[in-house]
Amino acid sequence: MTLLLAEISKKQSYIFNSIYPKDIVGASIIIRKLTQGNEGSDTSIQDGVQGGIQDGVQGGVQDDVQGDAGAGAQGDAQDAACAGIQGDAQGDANKLFAGLGGAGVAKKVYSGGGGFLLEFKNREKAIAWNKAHSRAILENYPGIQYVSVVEDDANLGQGIRERIKILREKIAEKKNSRDFSFKLTGLGVEEPCIITGDPADAYGHPNTDGKESNVSKELVVKQCEYDIGVAKYYESLLSKGFTFPNEKKVGRAKKFGEFIGNSDGERSLIGLVSIDGNKMGKKIKQWLDNAEDLNDDEYIKRYNDFTGALDKVYRSAMKHLVKKMGENLDNLKASGMDIKDKEIPIIHIVLSGDDVSFVVDGRIAISAAVVFLRGLKQAAAESPGLNKLNMNFNACAGIAIAKDGFPYWKMAEIAEELQKHAKGAVANADCDACVLDWQVLGGSIHVEPNKRSFSARPYVLKETISGEANALDNATDFSVFLNELSKLKNAEALNENHDEEQIANSVMAEIYRLLPNEDKLNKYIADIKDEKKQNAVNEFVLTSNRKALADALSIKDIYVHIEGGKE
Repeated sequence: MTLLLAEISKKQSYIFNSIYPKDIVGASIIIRKLTQGNEGSDTSIQDGVQGGIQDGVQGGVQDDVQGDAGAGAQGDAQDAACAGIQGDAQGDANKLFAGLGGAGVAKKVYSGGGGFLLEFKNREKAIAWNKAHSRAILENYPGIQYVSVVEDDANLGQGIRERIKILREKIAEKKNSRDFSFKLTGLGVEEPCIITGDPADAYGHPNTDGKESNVSKELVVKQCEYDIGVAKYYESLLSKGFTFPNEKKVGRAKKFGEFIGNSDGERSLIGLVSIDGNKMGKKIKQWLDNAEDLNDDEYIKRYNDFTGALDKVYRSAMKHLVKKMGENLDNLKASGMDIKDKEIPIIHIVLSGDDVSFVVDGRIAISAAVVFLRGLKQAAAESPGLNKLNMNFNACAGIAIAKDGFPYWKMAEIAEELQKHAKGAVANADCDACVLDWQVLGGSIHVEPNKRSFSARPYVLKETISGEANALDNATDFSVFLNELSKLKNAEALNENHDEEQIANSVMAEIYRLLPNEDKLNKYIADIKDEKKQNAVNEFVLTSNRKALADALSIKDIYVHIEGGKE
């Protein structure tokens, strides 16, 4: 038996290289489809069907394995391009992988997270399938960076665990050693794509002004995959009677805001949440160490079960978030969000194994991340496939909040950076927990997490901690932040009631400015002439966690609890 390991490289760059939500979501669907097969069901890679590639594997790689790849650029451009995906070019467009298991060609070891591992009968079959698969990607999915390695026959005498380890080292080396290449986008006589700059293959990208523009095949394919798969991709996450934002309207939009609760005339903010599992490499190694008594077939089955259970747990966490949002739509409307009845205000970007990202109204982005992480902890505890492993499955979240229209690729980059900063709190600790970090972005200003001057971030969800809690000395209990936020809300209530112990907004602003400098803050308080007001301010500051108070002050005007004031 011969192993083939493949991964999609530079996923974020591929997903976020457009300003249009339709292109972004379509790109995410493509990556999941290329690495996990049939969407909208729990079937595995080998249960997919693709006539063209299957014929190529069975009879040797054929020149016409993909049909006419140029069909998408002819005739009525947009329709023809989608027909090129839906018709003879790929057989069933929603099932990329060949019928590997049924044809006796290969067996899946695992898939997900932007990659897959297959076991073939011999090296020749593995190479033949990989040629056909990579050719299909090259011709039909421009922009995808597909990296694969097929193991040498010299490795076959070793156990499957050691063989997988060798493959992981080889694919990492392959990705790191690739030469930088300059892209020849055209010969200067073609009409360029408005987004990618590549030669345009089609005329038909719907802009917000109602006009249509020339676009490259990369965008055409992303848009078609969106049209084909978006409903099927997400519908299983919904509770009965609810919907997601209308996919056709989202597909024609240039911004996310109007579909996730942004109101006309208000400051339109969106939040991009990036979530990733903690210490998954260590957990897999621990699992492998406990599977030494298994033969290769038993090992493959258990590995497949493990990754499948992990994927289901993260989908369950997303279902939990979607359900909570549905139960609290009235609360969200009351907070000022513009939401249609029974419509869940969320746009999913990535939902692949322990790699998750989504877009919500910026006001509920932090709360949404918290609800997801708590749902993840609950789902993992209830998972028959995971709880018997005696492991803790937590994740960290990075949340980038910005005005609608801020470059999505930059938000994704910063959210991932924040997520990694949150992971730093548990990376070397003798415990595990769900940790989150966030940043509100203004203009082009971005402060790296480790260079912040005064903040208590990242925050840990204390109820998710497993192991030695005292080891988390570089993360703050999230309830401390919530307490400071609550105090600020109470202070605002005093202002509205004109209470004599009120703390004016201008005073709050000055406190925020001076919090990093204790001497200057104490002098400012001492100089307040009204004794009652001075006492109120002094008590307010003295009973606060100053760094958490700074975090709360920076976000108090744009923070909304999904569950109506409770977190």
